[in-house]
Amino acid sequence: NMINRGGVSTPLWKKFWKIVVPNRYLVFVWLAFNNKILTKDNLNKRRVVENLNCLFCNENESVHHLFFEFVVAKQIWIDVAEVFGFNIPKNMTELSSFWNMNNKKTVVNIACVATIWSIWTMRNDMCFQGVQWTSTRAILARISSSLHQWKVLCVGDQSVLLRRCIQLLDRRRGELLRIAWESA
Repeated sequence: NMINRGGVSTPLWKKFWKIVVPNRYLVFVWLAFNNKILTKDNLNKRRVVENLNCLFCNENESVHHLFFEFVVAKQIWIDVAEVFGFNIPKNMTELSSFWNMNNKKTVVNIACVATIWSIWTMRNDMCFQGVQWTSTRAILARISSSLHQWKVLCVGDQSVLLRRCIQLLDRRRGELLRIAWESA
């Protein structure tokens, strides 16, 4: 039974597919891990893209850049890692190390999927819907929203821990708002 819905089965992917979020988000993270999502560098492999710049900054957009390198992504990971108590991943390989500890890091894995998804949806809303960038609070709000939707999938202690972390994340988002308001 080496073939499953994720392709060829390995111990890493067996644990990955057990992360308790809806499958569509796991498929997205799997595609991102395999550098198959349509970032500008990947689109350029299919056709000429005039502007390869990231929507958040002026660097070339790639999977690694979008989720780990640019300043907004770094700040989001700092905020999420602080709330959920994990080391900040520097790339997809480091992120995948959490999947191997699935039972111990259930809530961390859920938060990481929500973070990757939220950065991506913010990028797409800016690209296709004309949404204007405001601050990291916008992405933190998306992460929180996903976590609120997925909390019903957790049971027992993991559910309690996720709810507590969501409260801390929401408080963190509120602190960022207060800091921005006070400095204005």
